[in-house]
Amino acid sequence: MRLLLVFVLCSLGANLMAQDLKLMTLNLHGFHPTGEAPRFFEYKDGSVEETSSHIHYFTPEELLRGHKRRIDELSGQITKLAPSVILLQEVGAGAKEIGEDKSCADFYRVDQSPWRNTALQLKDKLQELGFDYSPLLACRGNIGWWSGPNDLVDKRIVSFDKDGNKTVQFDFGSNPYPSGILVEGFAILVHNDWQVLDHKIWQTTYNYKKEKIFYQTVAISQAQSDKWYLIANIHGGHKLAAFEQAVTMRLALSRYVKQKQFSKKSFGGFVLAGDYNARSFRPRRTDELSEISLVPYEIKRKGVYDFNLDSYYQEKMSYLRESLSALNFDQEYKPWATVTDEAEVNQRIDDALKIFSFWQRKTRETMPEFMQMDDIIQTASEKNLCNPIVDLDGACHRPDRIDFIFTTKAIETKEASILYNNHSWTATSGVTDHPGLWATLKLN
Repeated sequence: MRLLLVFVLCSLGANLMAQDLKLMTLNLHGFHPTGEAPRFFEYKDGSVEETSSHIHYFTPEELLRGHKRRIDELSGQITKLAPSVILLQEVGAGAKEIGEDKSCADFYRVDQSPWRNTALQLKDKLQELGFDYSPLLACRGNIGWWSGPNDLVDKRIVSFDKDGNKTVQFDFGSNPYPSGILVEGFAILVHNDWQVLDHKIWQTTYNYKKEKIFYQTVAISQAQSDKWYLIANIHGGHKLAAFEQAVTMRLALSRYVKQKQFSKKSFGGFVLAGDYNARSFRPRRTDELSEISLVPYEIKRKGVYDFNLDSYYQEKMSYLRESLSALNFDQEYKPWATVTDEAEVNQRIDDALKIFSFWQRKTRETMPEFMQMDDIIQTASEKNLCNPIVDLDGACHRPDRIDFIFTTKAIETKEASILYNNHSWTATSGVTDHPGLWATLKLN
């Protein structure tokens, strides 16, 4: 009997250590007006054009009404998924009343205002439904979703009901939100079954101009486990900046892992997830954009490319240099993100590649098993591990995908898929205008 009890306890401990990590990531894009009428521009000549669901195209009453629907719908969907960790980008919080000045104090404020932090509202709603999460907030400080005096000079914002009747929401010459609607940041919700060992808010300088990338990380574990894992919540930049940010973040996170110790737990791996504002690098793909910016996360894709710098160093560095320059000066792709000064571009590329090379060399020497990461959505699709959730309009592929979950080798993908594949910039029917990602990961 005693031996049987020991066996049962040991088996229970092993199961606790092997519990899957269920991860969800979603860009909330502020207070989404779920269920409200879509917006249109109407020009002075009478022509009408469908426009985006930017929240500054909606009245305060519509925003609060739609936002409440969003919280109710999203919380119900989350309870069906039961994620261990939820990563949220572009989390919004407003002042107590619309029109008041906003600051990070509003982002962290705990009260019952309908304008308070979305992540806190979501956490409270989930608690009502029997799911307890610890909220980790990171205020980026951007005051967002504002209007300017020239925005509606030659057009106005209108909507139509189901019978085609028009309502003018904001007329010609109006400027409804000159001070912005929300202050914006990040949030991670960690289920209380998991231990939060450390939460860190980062502002990492990524080029000689002292520009910074803002992100947050959480170190998590389970009480009975001898491993800990680092999860990063990322909202990346564009074109050249995306590559610069990638190399500096990977170096910073590697240094963090080498320095951190949590009791007798050993490091188990990285999970880097969020909205990267860049497409994956797939040079053989002709029908979709392939972007070099994400290579520092996924430095090798079997049968596709290999940017491990332990071989063909000069050839690979030259290819990266030429590709980054071509990406930056591509005027058909995000022209507003193009750096026009050629000397600046060359210096920034050279600096970023030096960091990329240095990080690889140091990582290969001290923690080689944590250098390679994989885009697990594509991996799941290739290995028949993508099981789209029909109720959440799931999918295995989206041509314009800029959201990713990257994991290191010791973390095994059991399943992964895209959420909310029907979401678009113009639709108001979903819980945001952005798709999300979902994964179940086996922690070894």
